[in-house]
Amino acid sequence: MAKDSRFSVERVAKEEAEQELSKLRSGRGGRVSKYAPVAEQAEDLDRGESLKVRLKKNEVGGLRGYLQRRFGEKFTVKSSRLEGDEYKAFVFYTDDVEE
Repeated sequence: MAKDSRFSVERVAKEEAEQELSKLRSGRGGRVSKYAPVAEQAEDLDRGESLKVRLKKNEVGGLRGYLQRRFGEKFTVKSSRLEGDEYKAFVFYTDDVEE
């Protein structure tokens, strides 16, 4: 019997699979989100660290949505208005945030 070679199957560690899936999802047909650099830095955060990002009002929701699509509930974004439509957002590990 000949083996069906329609599929290429490879066994990988769960962490490796999640990282590759995250990168594939963010690619979307060659297009890279403007939030990808923030996400890449968030991936490298250690517990107890956060990212501080300056952005426009309409970008706060975009950043939240992008991080949620890419990482699920791993990160929380908290923001505060500066002047006009300028905001400062902080990206935390979800379990590091005090309500």
